[in-house]
Amino acid sequence: MDTENASCPLCSGTKRLSQKGIAVIYLLPHIVWVCIAVISLILGIVHNRYWLILTAGAYIAPLVRADLRLLLYPFTAIASVLGAKVNCPKCEPHGGVFRKY
Repeated sequence: MDTENASCPLCSGTKRLSQKGIAVIYLLPHIVWVCIAVISLILGIVHNRYWLILTAGAYIAPLVRADLRLLLYPFTAIASVLGAKVNCPKCEPHGGVFRKY
């Protein structure tokens, strides 16, 4: 292991993200929008169906700024559970989302 990669808090030097690392990379930058979406989804189910419009808006807001991490989160999390290796963006900045080897 490299000394620069061993200190990586996301992958611990393995260059592969765990579920915690995936959540940190893909969800935490959008935590406000995720909270708004969850709260409005609950209100849409319990109170009024028009709250679901706010849920859709909270999901689309990061996409408007061309940040696709929130959209990619479900795919990377499920693929990681099914055995795919997800690249650490800090250790492999020029790689794709998934490792080929």
